[in-house]
Amino acid sequence: VAGDYVLAVDVVGETTGAYAFRLLDLASASAITPGTAVSGQLNPGNETDLYRFNATAGDRFFFDNQQTGTGNTYWRLLDPFGRTVSGPTHMGTDIGALTLGLDGSYTLLIEGRDSATGTASYSFSVTAMQDPAPVALAFDTLVSGRIETAGARDAYAFTLGGPSQL
Repeated sequence: VAGDYVLAVDVVGETTGAYAFRLLDLASASAITPGTAVSGQLNPGNETDLYRFNATAGDRFFFDNQQTGTGNTYWRLLDPFGRTVSGPTHMGTDIGALTLGLDGSYTLLIEGRDSATGTASYSFSVTAMQDPAPVALAFDTLVSGRIETAGARDAYAFTLGGPSQL
């Protein structure tokens, strides 16, 4: 909302000491296209890069780390209201598959630790996941398959005629 704001920095009791912060404008995030690899570099290593993409409530996405240069890089996903959906998660790990709960623009932050120095390269992709239609499942039948894509899942459907123990 447009207007004038005051950001206060406070301490507890008689605590004193240095502090540092950076105020980021999420509207300045670079747009990404799901399914396209994104590469970047934190320079300096303690900065934050912002990316955004649009989603509809119920959409599933797989967040895949493809390369990280240091152990001081993290990613965090914010919903259209700026609330944390996931993270911060070390970028050496995929966030994995997430089902998003709201319509709108999501922001992905690639963050360096405040103590990080130098630079940190990274590469990731955000991929929309489409679930296949469930396949009919018969009792006492061996089912085998293969998951070909990280974050994908297969679904099977069956019907019970009444209370059952499977």
